[in-house]
Amino acid sequence: MGRLAALLALTAVCACQQHAPKADPVCPRARAAFELEVSTDSATLPESLVVRVGFGGAESEAYSPKLGNRHNTVLCCSSNANASLRPMTCGQDLSAEDAGEASNPVPTMSEPKDASDVRCQVWSNGAAELTVSARGFAPVHRTLAAEPDSELPQCSVWHTVAVPLILRHGDAGVIESP
Repeated sequence: MGRLAALLALTAVCACQQHAPKADPVCPRARAAFELEVSTDSATLPESLVVRVGFGGAESEAYSPKLGNRHNTVLCCSSNANASLRPMTCGQDLSAEDAGEASNPVPTMSEPKDASDVRCQVWSNGAAELTVSARGFAPVHRTLAAEPDSELPQCSVWHTVAVPLILRHGDAGVIESP
């Protein structure tokens, strides 16, 4: 009888271990779907540069060094030469939240005129249509496909796709740069 009780207890312990619920993964904060780096084949960016992104079917936002980000909620850009973007959403610096500081809005004033590149984050919730143009350069058009983070499929976060773009001077035969 003692053996039977021990066998039943052992079976119950094994059964409980097999059916123990898995711990929920710790999901990271939301991430930008795309990170753009726009540069030109010349030394500085032209003032006529415009980065435009279409998303959500019929919505779009634009950035230019003259106007800054203005009221963007999806396209966040900075033309600070050789500087990477802080972790941010448009208008809210996430690093301030982590440090327990008051929120610091992302600057929306005009950017420096001598910048050599523009870095942008696109916080779309899926695909985006990208157009980058500037006077004297061939325009660049891209359809961007967002990629879910395959390591955290249960978290609904994006793997941030790096998108380097170089505007090239156009000539009579160039319609769009590769």
